[in-house]
Amino acid sequence: MSRGEPFMKSSSTVPKVSGHKHGRVPRAIRELQILDIAEQQFIDLGYESTTVESVRLAAGVSRPIIYDHYGSKDKLYLACVKRARQQYEEKLIDLANLQLSPVESLARGADLYLSIIEENPKRWQALFGGSLVPMSGKLGDELSNVRHGTVELLAQLIQAQAPDTDPERVEAFALAVFAVGENMGRWWLRHPEIPRSRVLSHNLAFISNGLSQLANDELPSIQD
Repeated sequence: MSRGEPFMKSSSTVPKVSGHKHGRVPRAIRELQILDIAEQQFIDLGYESTTVESVRLAAGVSRPIIYDHYGSKDKLYLACVKRARQQYEEKLIDLANLQLSPVESLARGADLYLSIIEENPKRWQALFGGSLVPMSGKLGDELSNVRHGTVELLAQLIQAQAPDTDPERVEAFALAVFAVGENMGRWWLRHPEIPRSRVLSHNLAFISNGLSQLANDELPSIQD
């Protein structure tokens, strides 16, 4: 597994920012610059040690500019999480558009998630792992909503491949897929010596049986 890059200003945003006369940077470009810098600081420094002051110093802007674009550190962190989730969800949709079999879609989707962890474990921990900040209060509620949005997308993609399946069952299965992937990711970080292919195999061993039962109208009975 590779590790996250050390903190630095994003090379992709610095030329764009420095290329404007008199410091009149278009709002969208400034927002991207701030977001890139904040994301790297959350990854490298953690949530508590990242501050509006540290971000604004790295961006070379005043505190009011940070507040004007994002409002607070909580909102800045939430924006980083939302962007990372959106990038992942767009790739899931691209997979769905390939019109693969349910089994292949499941395998490719799980491998996509593992590739995010392998590419930058620290970024996954900071933005996907759900452990950087307490899942409580207003920020916790917002983060829960973002995570649930991924579950809803998974449910929609699964339902599209199994249109006759009970939506309640599909949503429950999507939640299980989400939970298995996230917890398997944490486990993998504790055992980085395990190759991605084997982690994927473990992941699929858990969820493939659920997939095979998804279209079964009869739920397993529980004996007293």
